[in-house]
Formats: sequence, structure tokens, C-alpha cells
Amino acid sequence: MLMLVSLTYGQQGCSDIYPQALCQGITGNRFVSSFRSCQNWLQCIGGNVANCGMCTGYLHFDPDTQTCTYPENANCDIYAANVTCTVGQVSREPHPTNCQLYFLCTGAETPVQQSCADNLHFDPALRACNFPELANCQPGGPPTGPPGVQCPDVDGISLIPDPTSCDNFYICDFNRHPTRYTCPVNHHFCTAFRFCRPIGQAICVQPSSPFQVLETLSDFECPPTGVHFFRRSGDCSQYIMCIDGSAYPQSCAPGLYFNPNSQRCEQSQYVLCPY
Repeated sequence: MLMLVSLTYGQQGCSDIYPQALCQGITGNRFVSSFRSCQNWLQCIGGNVANCGMCTGYLHFDPDTQTCTYPENANCDIYAANVTCTVGQVSREPHPTNCQLYFLCTGAETPVQQSCADNLHFDPALRACNFPELANCQPGGPPTGPPGVQCPDVDGISLIPDPTSCDNFYICDFNRHPTRYTCPVNHHFCTAFRFCRPIGQAICVQPSSPFQVLETLSDFECPPTGVHFFRRSGDCSQYIMCIDGSAYPQSCAPGLYFNPNSQRCEQSQYVLCPY
């Protein structure tokens, strides 16, 4: 563990680079990860951007220890760091540079990296692995966000509204990758100010359709902890995802079957069905 030795830019320069919303809701004095790289950090004091900088040499910033340290100790994946999971919600998020990878939000804050079977790509619209010609994945290009979420083609960080909820908004990083955030309690994201403001003061058009909430199964017994996948009788394209004791019914993309051996969806000709 090393001290937070860094190159700094000063408060004015940081305010030009990073919007104040990145520090909203943070009380006291705390360093947080930026959206630039594993080396960059942001200092928040009283909910405002006070300073920013980057670790020197090959060091990475570790938000847990609030220090710059060796990369193997910081455990930083800039793409995983840019995926914000909503506590209590289960979802799949695309990897911005690798079509075969995706992130699984299990209800905790930290995403779990997963991979599709060989010759399959993650489909950001379907939120599942699919045939490459149908997945519409563009590796190395502007990352595809959730349906209706498109980061603007601008230099630097930008904030955009969530088309499905006034409570949430997206922060677009330097790679135009959108990360979902939630406003403080009794606040809505204001499209005019690009900031969370008290309800009644924020300009926000309430969406007509909310986020899809995954249904749970009450008649399937899951292991009490961890993430597990099980086949579902009666349909080879269906399976069950268990997360910390809760069962979620899942479907493979059309033409794919769930393989209980590899525990993922694969092309039907490679899966013995019925099991």
C-alpha cells in the first residue's frame, strides 16, 4: 500500500473536466474513482469536486484503501468500475470493448464478469448471448447502452437522463460508455440543469414504461449463497439463475439451448436435448 502520491490539476481545472454531480451525496472528504482510467481519482469534499489527479508511474487508485497502489492490489477493471449495479436489482450489462463478455449485476454493488459461449456475442438489446449476426455488437466502437440510452459524441464527461425513470440518470465517460446512477431520495434528474434537484424543481418528463423487473420463482430451492445456473425441465431453451437463494427464470436467445455442463446458452446442435 502506497500513499496517494499523484499529479493534480487543481479545483478549477477539475471542475472543467468533471461535473459536480459525480460528488453529489458524498459527505465529508473522500476520494473516488474517476471515469478516465484506473490511475485517475477524484476528491470530493462536502458533495463538491475539490481536486482530481492521477497516480504516478504504473500505480492504480484503490477506492477501498483510498491510496495509489500496485495494480495487482487495486483490483481495478475500468470497465467493471464503470458499471453501476443497483442494489437489489438483477441485470446484465454489456462490456464496452469485448463482444463475448458481459457483466452480471447480482443485486450487489459490484458486477460479476461473465462470458458467452464460443461463437456467440452478448446482445445489448436482448440482454443475453445471441448469434453474432443478430447481436449487433460493435467492438471497439462507441459502447451500446440500454435501449434508448445513447451517449453524445463529445469530449469529456456528460450527464444524460434515464428515459425510463426520473429517479435515475446516466454518466457518459470519456469512452462514451453510459453508467446508471440514482439521485438522492426525493430528488429527480433535471434535464435542464443536468443535475439532481428536489422533486418539484426538477424538469423531468415521467416515462411511460419502467425498467423490467425480473420475476422470481417460489417453487425452486436455490443454494443460499452465490450465483448458480440450473436447467429447467420441459424446455431446453429455459434455465434458472440462482442469486443468493433467489430463483430467476431465464431464456436463451432463439436457436440456443441451455447447456447444464457449461452452465450457459450454446448453439442447439452442441447441446443434447432433451437432457
